[in-house]
Amino acid sequence: MNISADVMSQNRTSPSWKSRLSQWLPPVILLRYRRWRTKFRWEGPFSSWEDASAHATGYSDPRILERLLESARAVSTGAATYERDGVLFHRTEYSWPVVAGLMKAAATDRKALSVMDIGGSLGTSYVQNRRFLEDYKRLRWSVVEQPHIAQAGKAEFEDGRLHFYDSIEACLKKERPNVVLLSSVLSYLADPYALIRRIQEFGPAWIIVDLTLVHDGDKDKVMVQHVAKSIYEASYPCWLFSYDALDSALRRSYTLVEAFEPFTDPVFSFGVRSLRFQGFILRRSSR
Repeated sequence: MNISADVMSQNRTSPSWKSRLSQWLPPVILLRYRRWRTKFRWEGPFSSWEDASAHATGYSDPRILERLLESARAVSTGAATYERDGVLFHRTEYSWPVVAGLMKAAATDRKALSVMDIGGSLGTSYVQNRRFLEDYKRLRWSVVEQPHIAQAGKAEFEDGRLHFYDSIEACLKKERPNVVLLSSVLSYLADPYALIRRIQEFGPAWIIVDLTLVHDGDKDKVMVQHVAKSIYEASYPCWLFSYDALDSALRRSYTLVEAFEPFTDPVFSFGVRSLRFQGFILRRSSR
């Protein structure tokens, strides 16, 4: 089943679909929906992560890192304000719930903020939101990434606040994070629940989850996500989480402070009931 193809088929057979959509969606949300719809499509579901991986190219293509480096360099030279997934933005779209969660974490820890940003690319979320964090004198942002990305980040973009590590263990040897940020990463791990348990074991005060695809069904679905050629040609296995399953896993030894839907896209079915981006802000429960 190809979700994007299903949607386009519905459009062709129902000429008034777009006009109805534009009538009830605010213009800014409609624009973001159109932008998102053309970036990605999903194929599946597959029977297992291994099965989906066999139908995807994965992350090994060196062109992916080249695109990320090219975009990050453009940001560092001022040619763009920030990038995400290799796409340049010339006007910052802040992740306001993430900013609020980070500021709340700092306020409860004597204005100290040490973030472990797992899967944080070359510092995307740091660059995106740093305007609201840069006045903290005790700010450290530690990106944990695949070794080749961490090495590239360390060589070109590391500074007194932004640091790169190739594993959680390497990060914990030098850093004491009070926040773990999981932005658009859980969906792309073979065993995301193992990562959640590992984070809960070392017990940061806060966990912030952002831009994670969920649906209202009772089971997680394994899909293949295809990236538009205009970004870089690639496909990855990914999870579309059951909201209830993910919510339950995150609350183990943590209390939900807020669940939010990032205003990057509205809710649509796409063949999966209420597929949407979801975020969570959680605080470690009292021991």
